[in-house]
Amino acid sequence: MKVLLSGLPRTGKTTLANRLGEIGYTVVKSPTSLLSHEHGAMRTRRAFSLACEEAIHYAHNDKVVFDRTVADVCAFCITLDRLEFGKSTNQIYHVTKVVLEPYAKSRVYVFNMPIEDNDLEDMDRRRLLDNADTYIDVLIDVYRNCGLRPIVLSNAKEVCVSDVENEDF
Repeated sequence: MKVLLSGLPRTGKTTLANRLGEIGYTVVKSPTSLLSHEHGAMRTRRAFSLACEEAIHYAHNDKVVFDRTVADVCAFCITLDRLEFGKSTNQIYHVTKVVLEPYAKSRVYVFNMPIEDNDLEDMDRRRLLDNADTYIDVLIDVYRNCGLRPIVLSNAKEVCVSDVENEDF
């Protein structure tokens, strides 16, 4: 089972990914966590590139969990950096769709309610939380337009590890 974890910051995505890692899933870290020293449009561009590379690399791995995906970065571009990226958001959207094709039967969770919100220093995180409703709507649309069916929950505390592997859930 491929598992894609998406949504707002501080919703438990990383904690859930690590719990799945403990039972044998390969954990693919959030592309933005690898770029913590960067901010703004350059960080977004690099995060998109990293997310695409990781999705392509793990496309044939049957037991993988992504802590954020290329869809998250795409939704971020569309929601928050539309002025910066302009017409290239259409290309970003198209690339996202192509990259996610191998994940058509994946379990997708979108979390929309932070468990905690005490990090006011990260400006990108702050911008995302300030535009949470729009971001979540765009993220769900990105997944649906890629042929995926996201399960929308408040946060990862609502997910049991056993439910992730249950095909009927």
